Amino acid sequence: MEQKKKNEKDVLVVRDEKTGEISVVAGLDSKGYPKTAPAKAEHSQDFLRFDRHGDVVDNFFRNFYRQCKEPTRFGFYRVAADMADAVLPVIKDLLKDPAANAEMLAAHKVDTSEYQKQAETENVKQESDNEPLKKTEEMEQKKEEQKQEVQQPQTAEAQDEQQPQKQEKQNLIADDQVDWEELRKCGIDREKLSEKDLKALMNYGKTGLVTVKPTFGYESYELQARLSFQKAEDGKLKLTPHFIRDAPRLDVPYKGYSFTDEDRNNLKHTGNLGKMVSVADERTGEFRPSYISIDRLTNEIVDVPANKVRIPDKIGLTPVSSAEKDILRAGLALPKEVTLKNLTAKDIQEFYLSELERVSPSSVIHYHANIHKALKYAVKIDLIDVNPADKVERPKKDRYVGSFYDADEVNALFEAAKGTKLELPILFGAFYGLRRSEAIGLKWDAIDFEQGTISVKRTVTSTIIDGKYQEFEQQSAKTKSSLRTLPLIGSFREYFMQVKEAQELNKQVCGNCYNYEYDGFVFVDELGERMRVEYLTNAFPKFLESHGLRRMRFHDLRHSCASLLLANGVPLKHIQEWLGHSDFTTTANIYAHLDYKSKITSAQAMETGLALPEGGDFGSRWREG
Repeated sequence: MEQKKKNEKDVLVVRDEKTGEISVVAGLDSKGYPKTAPAKAEHSQDFLRFDRHGDVVDNFFRNFYRQCKEPTRFGFYRVAADMADAVLPVIKDLLKDPAANAEMLAAHKVDTSEYQKQAETENVKQESDNEPLKKTEEMEQKKEEQKQEVQQPQTAEAQDEQQPQKQEKQNLIADDQVDWEELRKCGIDREKLSEKDLKALMNYGKTGLVTVKPTFGYESYELQARLSFQKAEDGKLKLTPHFIRDAPRLDVPYKGYSFTDEDRNNLKHTGNLGKMVSVADERTGEFRPSYISIDRLTNEIVDVPANKVRIPDKIGLTPVSSAEKDILRAGLALPKEVTLKNLTAKDIQEFYLSELERVSPSSVIHYHANIHKALKYAVKIDLIDVNPADKVERPKKDRYVGSFYDADEVNALFEAAKGTKLELPILFGAFYGLRRSEAIGLKWDAIDFEQGTISVKRTVTSTIIDGKYQEFEQQSAKTKSSLRTLPLIGSFREYFMQVKEAQELNKQVCGNCYNYEYDGFVFVDELGERMRVEYLTNAFPKFLESHGLRRMRFHDLRHSCASLLLANGVPLKHIQEWLGHSDFTTTANIYAHLDYKSKITSAQAMETGLALPEGGDFGSRWREG
């Protein structure tokens, strides 16, 4: 069943303090006064919607206070756009007496004092800066008035249009060239695009990932895609969606160019081909020098003609010479400011030792692989004579044998987790064996209550960049095999239905205090904050300790799931599919040690079938030798 996606937008209710009129903001007129629409659901198409986490509302109020001659005449109130139908009548009723209902309106009232102060400061500065020109402007104005007395009188709107305005760079695509109504039928709403995405779209660029709703047959689907405009042969604009792919197709020719093994390796690891090649123009069939790369958001293969790439004279503060420009045009990286000649094996070894204090041996092994490869290439192009990484002892990988709970321990864990923040991830992790990234990445659109299925198709991972903790949502699983659909059993169905109902109630209770940034995710708290990956990692062992349970990692719930499946006679091949391993060997290597009961059974069978000799004096025989 398709889950309705809530809008992360607000509408502004405005009250004219002079007339008492209550309406919804639809924009600003030429004099800076609010354009309005009746505060009724049937006029919702006219409402101006503001991204709750964007800067459009800031721009609105800045322009309002700069242009409007009586800004204090209006009071503004925020209402969640997806709740407007239900909330607007209530707000309208409360605003009939705003003083008496001030406490109830406080959560919705917009504090515009900072915008007012900013506008006043700008006006004072402008008056000061323009004082020397004031007399000249007055004389010019007088001359202009004399001219207008002779000419036909103009409307106020025409006069406003003649006022000098800041010239903005025109988009390559005019707004009237786009059939927005037609695009709206596909789920693409102009008002819902961010300023950045709209700017890119109207200049033949690509938007970021946005939600589109294409219709196939009689069914409508919500999909993530980047959007771009292209001109068709008849000159009309054609909207092209760039949907997310599981992986780029590197095994087939791309526009007449076949990828080598080295090409595939470069594209997979760096996202760039690393050289300039000739690809065919789709319209003319002519080959043109181009750069090929992988779109990191969609996994789409893209190419850029070499003649459309501008090489700057500077990169940051560093000048780029003509020779270096030629290197860049060839699609190669600049070997600029690289100093390797003094690098020794001791330096690398000390780096590994220092890193082992904060990361696992497996991580350092990955470091070594990359460093060794980079230095090997440096030797190849004569930057250094020998590879110092050849002399470095890399750490030995710790083979981790996963801990696991038996059925009694898992049931005890479930009982302890009841009513806690960790209840849902623990239940889900132990029963379905999900990785933490898969659990945190679970969204409601992955749960089909009608068909009774759960699709594992997203992950949320974390990393430290420049000392700051950051999380990344990926519209894909760890591997292709990790993309799997599992049955939603009855008890879990009811459980998830309760969680979903609780989330909807939290939205109504919290109103604007609810964080809609993570709307759609399953693992969120009462205020809409998504559970952090690191919280799950760190809180789980502490939770076990506080309840007197045997210590283990959250990932070991996955091991526990496998052990229980094995104990109940489920073949390893089926466990592989349940856990989403890429191949059978992975499952066998990791979990074969768990099937210890089968080994005991085999030993007993051997003892029964064979007549083992009674014990003898083996020791004396060896002593004789």
